[in-house]
Amino acid sequence: MRARKSVNDSFESLADRLDELDSPKIDQILNTTDIDPVERSIYSKLRVLHEKVDKQQQDADLNQQLYGLIGYEIRGITNTIKGGIHYLVQDADENTAVLAQDITSAANTLSELAENYNRLLSQGRDKSSSAFSFLDVVSELTIHVKSKLQREDLSLECAFIGSIPNLVLGHQTSLFWMLFLKLSNAIQVQSGRNVLLKIETGNSEDVDKSRVTLSLLFLTTTNVKMIKVDSLHWTERADSVGSNDEWTKSILGNVGHFTSKWFESGKQRLFQVDIDLEAQSYYALIQVH
Repeated sequence: MRARKSVNDSFESLADRLDELDSPKIDQILNTTDIDPVERSIYSKLRVLHEKVDKQQQDADLNQQLYGLIGYEIRGITNTIKGGIHYLVQDADENTAVLAQDITSAANTLSELAENYNRLLSQGRDKSSSAFSFLDVVSELTIHVKSKLQREDLSLECAFIGSIPNLVLGHQTSLFWMLFLKLSNAIQVQSGRNVLLKIETGNSEDVDKSRVTLSLLFLTTTNVKMIKVDSLHWTERADSVGSNDEWTKSILGNVGHFTSKWFESGKQRLFQVDIDLEAQSYYALIQVH
């Protein structure tokens, strides 16, 4: 009876201590040497549970931030539609046809983005990787970026240099949204400029991945030869490093490298995104406009 009471007292004492513990306190206990082996095993298993809970909370917070940014982008398109409709009601003049076309384009873009957003929500916190077409992601990006520029009467030209990934491993919808938000924000900062989107592939420090570079060149005109663009001397801006690149990398999960930087050459501006992707096959392209 005395032994059983001693065991019960020990478990009750342990239960009281567990109620007050968090991850740092558990680490502090595990780092001590004068701890019973049975208690050490209990604390170790409890530490694993804490790590899983912390990771789930971190994933939830990151996804919540992502959904908030996507919602902001969709609201921006919705505001364009509302403003256009209000203008049509107030003034029906020779600009009506052009404005109606812009509204239709914005509405179509909103519909497509909403569908993409629904796919992201339905996938939830599924972090499993699958093979998908990187060209499909690029195609969606160019369509939506072009639509965004057309609403400001600006143009978009595209250049694909060398070989680019065909099938890659990862999370397609998250990759699209992270790249779209990055490019969209850059366009917002450099408003009033025509854009050249250049995509090229190089070697990564990770032998299992390829370094894909997406460059937005903000030019006074897109009627310029690539050789002239390539000859520009670009200087990295001191404040160029993206403030949320680590957050982006956490969202994408399986990428080994992600950076975004700003460069300048005279009046020209360049926004560059570097990302490492695990490619299973490639398309060999010279240049496509």
